[in-house]
Amino acid sequence: MQSISNLPREKEDLVVVYEADSGRIVHEHYVVTAKGGTHPGAKEQESDALEQFRLSRTRLNREVKSDLGVLRVDPAVRRSGTHFRVDVTKRALVQAED
Repeated sequence: MQSISNLPREKEDLVVVYEADSGRIVHEHYVVTAKGGTHPGAKEQESDALEQFRLSRTRLNREVKSDLGVLRVDPAVRRSGTHFRVDVTKRALVQAED
């Protein structure tokens, strides 16, 4: 059986949802389009990321203590194994201090 993970990829994006006051990442939304597929635009990806977070938050009973922000980032950055947060002033990923 084929899955998206072993199909040739046309395009791949990552949108992170984060707490606007702290920069803590609360959800990662990967968008992968196989060759020949139609890749959604930035606004649709961001909207989908927020919706998926809201659905998972309800299902998992997660508490969020601030407004949310979204940031589009290079998916390769997340494969590095490094723990990140969002610098809310620069709107950029930075390495989190554990």
